[in-house]
This record gives sequence, structure tokens and C-alpha cells, in this order.
Amino acid sequence: MSTGPHRRGVPWAAVVGATLILAAITLVVSAVASGITAGTVTSVLITVVVTTPSIVVGALLLLRRPFLWVGAQLVAVGAVPLITTVWAIPLWLADTVWTIVPSAISWPFWLIAPLLLAFTFPDGRALSRWWRLALWAVPAVVAGCLAGILLSPSEWRYSGLEPPPLPGEAVTTAVSVVSMAGLLGVLVLAVISVLLRYRRGDDVERLQVRWLGLGFLILPIGMVLALVSAALLGEAAVIGSVFLAATALALPLAIWVAVTRHGLYEIARVVSRTVSYAIVTAMVVGIYAVVVTSVTWLLPGLPALGVALATLVAAAAALPALRLVQRRIDRRFDRAHYDADEVVGAFGERLRTGTDPLTTPDDLTRAVERTLQPTSIGIWTTGARR
Repeated sequence: MSTGPHRRGVPWAAVVGATLILAAITLVVSAVASGITAGTVTSVLITVVVTTPSIVVGALLLLRRPFLWVGAQLVAVGAVPLITTVWAIPLWLADTVWTIVPSAISWPFWLIAPLLLAFTFPDGRALSRWWRLALWAVPAVVAGCLAGILLSPSEWRYSGLEPPPLPGEAVTTAVSVVSMAGLLGVLVLAVISVLLRYRRGDDVERLQVRWLGLGFLILPIGMVLALVSAALLGEAAVIGSVFLAATALALPLAIWVAVTRHGLYEIARVVSRTVSYAIVTAMVVGIYAVVVTSVTWLLPGLPALGVALATLVAAAAALPALRLVQRRIDRRFDRAHYDADEVVGAFGERLRTGTDPLTTPDDLTRAVERTLQPTSIGIWTTGARR
């Protein structure tokens, strides 16, 4: 039996994460040094703001657990979009074949890290050796998507480059169809992998998977609200940008909580608040749109009155709607907190209505047992004063 320390080998997760961070910083510095045009400043700043939380949280996870691939994957979630955004900005890449990267083939790179994260979360390993094949399928499918794009002459012309000799259109179409079908299959397998991990895992692992789902949940909610805003107001950019930033911040924070297990058991309350605020936001936007449309139709000469009235009505309805919706959502998603509030409220009501002082200790004991569920409880009193 070996008596020496156990050697775990090279922390490849930390090496990959550090390489991605170094590449992102190098390209950003090169872009700034070569001179960023006014048209690209906004896109670069937005990308930096959106991707920084994933890079920072992933780096912190790698510092704490350098062998855990979840940290490297989270770094890649932020670093890869940043790298592809600033890739062609440095002047020494201008008018070369590399200018096609950010304009045409960046989106497949963005899928690698989230898909690998779905297959390996939270311990950095696949469910079984058969599921490892799905991990190898992710880069293969992404490579197929890249090949389908690079074989298309239209993508080259879109980037302002003359396409080289390429295969016929039939070959390009076949590659694109097969690649997109493979991508759809990998996405379905990723969802199945998460569901199986949740079903087979213990209580802690199930909570970790729920945190991951919460991080991804904000994005579809934002998409729905953006579509509602576009349908009612004709403008979706603001809401879409807000929820994109919220997702960029929520996903790394959710993964941090799941991996470090700090605040892991607060998932029910977080889900309840997220769903409540999403529903209330949609209601307020709908009320605002209905009031503005109605007042503008009734008083076409006073558009400012409609905006002011809609703002007042939406602000007045927000808090009561939040209280009503949050109570209903708590009953479904945060039942323990809801029951605790009910017990405490009932105990307070009995005290206010003149409960017999002799029965108060028993009422207090039952309330504490139902809300906090302690292993033991005792009540100390000073006795009656004379």
C-alpha cells in the first residue's frame, strides 16, 4: 500500500480556464491598442459586461477546486463570446480569412461550454461511460456546424471576402442538414442528462440541479416578456437587454451556490421570488400598454396624459399584485415558508384576541415545533411577580 500523498495529476481544468482567460485578455488589449472604431465600442462594452460574471465566478471556482471542470466550463461560457466578439478588431487581422469568424461562425463556439456543462454538472463527470460519448459528440457536432458555414459561399461574401473553391451546393446543404440534426440531438440528450441526474441523485444533488435550472430559467422568461413587449408596445430591446444581463449574472451565481453549497437550501424561496416578479412584471407591462392604448384612443390629442396615467395606474397596481401573486406562488413553490407564515400569523392572532396566559407556553411550543422543527425545545419563565 502506498504511503505517499495521492497524486491527482495535472489540473487540466485550471489550465484550460487560465488559457481562455489569458486569450480573452490578450485579444481585448490588442483590440484597444489597435484602435476600436466608434461603431464597435458599444458592442464590445456590452459583451464585456455580460461575460465578466461568468469569467470571474468560473475563475473563483477554479481557485477553490482546480480539478473541477465546471469552473473551466463556466469560464468558457463567458470567455468564448468575448473572444469571438473582439477577434477581428485588431488591425493585424483585418482583410484576412479570420474576419469570417466573428461575423459567421461565432455562434457554434458559444454552444460548446453550455452543452458540456449540462452533461457534467455538478461534479464535472458524465453520468456513465456511455454518456461520455455525448461529451465527444458536442465538439463533433460543433465542428460539423462550422464546416457547413465555411462551405457556404454566401457566408464568405457576407464577410466581404472572396470564397475559395468550394464543393457543390448539394454537399454544403447535406453537411448543414446533418450538422443541425446532430445539434438538435445533442440538445435533447443534454436535457435528458439533466433530468436523469435529478431523478437518480440524492437530495443535495437534486438541489444543485434545481439551482442550475433556475439560472437558465430567466432567459426563456425574458424572451417571453420581450415578445409581449414587442406585441403590445412595439419595443422589446430594453426588456430583452435587461433579462440578458440578468441571465448573465444569475447563471454563474446559481452555479456558484450549487457547487459551493452556500445557501443551497434557499432554492425554494429564490424560485418563488423569481416567478412572482416575472408574473408581476408581465402584468404591469400589460396594464401600462392597455391604459396607454385606451387613453390615446379616447383622447388622441393628449398623448402625454395617456403616458402619465398609465404610469400612475401601473405603479399603483404593482405592490398589491406582487403581494397577491407572491402569496399564491409561495403556496406552490415555497410551501415550508408559506406554512411557517400561517402558523406564526395564527399564533399572533391568538395573542391579540386575549388567549388565556396559562395556554400561551403550549401555543408557543407548537408554533416553534411546526415552523423550526427543533430536536428539543424548552421554555424558561421568570414566574409570577408579587
